[in-house]
Amino acid sequence: MKTYLAQFFEKFDYPEDSREVFIKALDKINSNPKSKELFNDNLKLYKRNYNCDFVPVFEACDEISYISDIHEYTVKFLQLLCMTKHALDHYIAEGYDEKLWYETMLDLKYKLIECKLIKHIDGTFVYRWLSGFLKLSRFGFGRLQFEIVECKYNYTKDGKTINTGDPVINVHIPRSETPLTPESCEDAYSRAAEFFKDHFKSTPVAFVCSSWLLFPDNRNYLGEKSNILKFMNSFDILGVDYYNDGDYSQMWRLFDMDYTGNPDDLPGDTSFRRAYKEHIRSGKPLGTAYGIFFK
Repeated sequence: MKTYLAQFFEKFDYPEDSREVFIKALDKINSNPKSKELFNDNLKLYKRNYNCDFVPVFEACDEISYISDIHEYTVKFLQLLCMTKHALDHYIAEGYDEKLWYETMLDLKYKLIECKLIKHIDGTFVYRWLSGFLKLSRFGFGRLQFEIVECKYNYTKDGKTINTGDPVINVHIPRSETPLTPESCEDAYSRAAEFFKDHFKSTPVAFVCSSWLLFPDNRNYLGEKSNILKFMNSFDILGVDYYNDGDYSQMWRLFDMDYTGNPDDLPGDTSFRRAYKEHIRSGKPLGTAYGIFFK
C-alpha cells in the first residue's frame, strides 16, 4: 500500500509534508496488530462492495485513532486514501474510465488542503462527504461535481416543467485553484448531462444547487465581472434558508478559519471577505439558497 500511496501522491501532486504525515501514520497503524486488523478489514469491506455502509468504517477509524494515538481526521483521510486503489477497480468494472476516477478523486486533495488551513491537521473533517465519491454516487467533471437527487420544488420555465421528487442533477462547487468561469461550468454541465442522461427519459434535464454561494446577499458584495455572480445568474432561486441568528459557523468556507466570535479576527484580504466581515459585524443573518435551471 505504501507504494500505491507514493504513486497516488505523485499523480495528484500532494504537499510533501502531508505525504510524510500519512506514510508515518500508516507505519504506526501497521505496527499494532489490532489497529492494522481494523484498517485492513475496512479495506476488505470496501473492496467487496463500494456501496458498503461507511458508518462502521468510520467507527473503526475512531478506534484506530485511539489505539495509535493519531488524530481521527488523519486516520479517516488515510483510510479513504487507501480505498481509492479499490475505487479505481470499481470504476473500471462499472465501465467508467480512469479520467473520471481521477477528476472525482481530486476532491480528496481539496479537502486535505481545507483541513490543513482550517484545522491545522493533515486529514479531513468532512469524511462523510468524501465517502460519496467512493460509493460511485457523486462524480467530478472538470470544475464541478454532480450527483442525482430528487427535486425539492415544482418548477416551470420556457415550456418545461419539473415536479417535486423528479430526478435532477445536483451541483457542487469544490474548493479548487481553477477559476469558476462560465466556460468551465458550461463544459462541466454538458459532460454531466451526457453522463446522467439515462435518468431523464421522461423529464427535462435540470440542474440544482443548494449553496451559500447562491445566497442573495452575495449580489450586494460582488462586482459585475465576478465569476461567482455569473455562476449565481445561471440559476433561478426557488428558496432561501437562513441560519439561526448569530450563527456564522459556516463562514470557514470563505475565510479559511473557524469563526472565533470576533469579526476582527477574520482576514480581509479580498473585497468579498471585507464585505462579509461588515455583514457579520452588523449582525445580519447568513444562509443558503436553492437554485435551478434547465439544460
